[in-house]
Amino acid sequence: FQFHDEKTVAIKFSRRKTAQDNPTIKLYGKNIKFVEQYKFLGITFDRKLTFKAHIHNIKAKANSKLNIIKMLRCSQIGSDPRTLLKILCSIVLPTIDYASIIYSSANKTNLKILEPILNTGIRLSIGAFKTSPAISMQIISSCPPLYLRRLKYLLNYTLKILALQNHPLYEKITN
Repeated sequence: FQFHDEKTVAIKFSRRKTAQDNPTIKLYGKNIKFVEQYKFLGITFDRKLTFKAHIHNIKAKANSKLNIIKMLRCSQIGSDPRTLLKILCSIVLPTIDYASIIYSSANKTNLKILEPILNTGIRLSIGAFKTSPAISMQIISSCPPLYLRRLKYLLNYTLKILALQNHPLYEKITN
């Protein structure tokens, strides 16, 4: 197994306001560069673990995928609301749900950035007015709010860990 020394970077996670000196880490005799944020497996980690950049990336991707629903809704034929909801659940929501277990630790202000995407998708799918309450649209469409979806994925992951006694996190959760 060999590391590429020019592609290898380091990031120091800390919520301190004052920046401390980064330690010197060498790989093959060269210093590793420290960065403020880094994208790994599609998740943008920042130095303070606020996930703000990651959430803004999700918002941009999901908004571009909402255009599919907008085009289908406004076409000559027009699509059935159930079909549009299935498109929402199969194309837009997986973008939001990917790694939600990890970024669910972000503060509520950052997480609320994603709520309008779900509400817009539901509104476009069922043909509701812009002034329709989000809770009513979520009930009509049987689509739970994002915080409940994140909680569901977190609980599923926790149950999966508890089912496997040889999982590395099993001891942490049971204690």
